[in-house]
Amino acid sequence: MQPPEKLVQAAAALIRPFRNTDAPQVNAVALAAFMQYRQHYADWERFGANIAMSSHALIIAPAL
Repeated sequence: MQPPEKLVQAAAALIRPFRNTDAPQVNAVALAAFMQYRQHYADWERFGANIAMSSHALIIAPAL
């Protein structure tokens, strides 16, 4: 049995632990954040593909 998730209320936003099902949304946000710089990358196709997989590189710190 897993312990219950710790939930933190922060300025009308609910923060909860990352779940694997969050990956597509995390990847979309990361890619959207870098889209404004795409013209600065000669290898945008490869770079953008890596950014679009950024949820795989998340290091999740334990909740305090």
